[in-house]
Amino acid sequence: MIPSYIYVVLWYVLAAYLLYIAIKEDRFFFIPAAFFVFLGTWALVNNLIEADLMASRFWR
Repeated sequence: MIPSYIYVVLWYVLAAYLLYIAIKEDRFFFIPAAFFVFLGTWALVNNLIEADLMASRFWR
């Protein structure tokens, strides 16, 4: 099983890469970069607090 902090790093690295591409080439990549920052922040908060933000009654 992958440690959950790996996902935080993964999302932030992907967002940084897409921001770099967005600045260099195409502004479209700001949209997915913002989404990956959101996912990274969600995963980080999920690791720091006791409540499980990834749990849901709809996913069993």
